[in-house]
Amino acid sequence: MCSEYLKTVPDLLETLMSEKRLLQGSILLVRSLKIINNADMHEIGAVADLRSYLQTQETVRPFYFSVIPF
Repeated sequence: MCSEYLKTVPDLLETLMSEKRLLQGSILLVRSLKIINNADMHEIGAVADLRSYLQTQETVRPFYFSVIPF
C-alpha cells in the first residue's frame, strides 16, 4: 500500500506545483516524508532515491513558495 502510494508522489507533487496548488503540494510532501522516514522504510534500499528526492524538494520548495506570488 505505502509503496504504491509513494510511487505516485513525484509526479503528483510536480503536477500540484505546476498548477500552483501549493498547500496541497506541501501537505503531500510532509506526509510523504513522514512515511518514508519511518524506521521500517529505512530498511528498504529501493526507496533511497525517492527519499533523496523528497528531501531535496523539502529544501527547494520553501524558496519556490516565497518567489511565486499567490
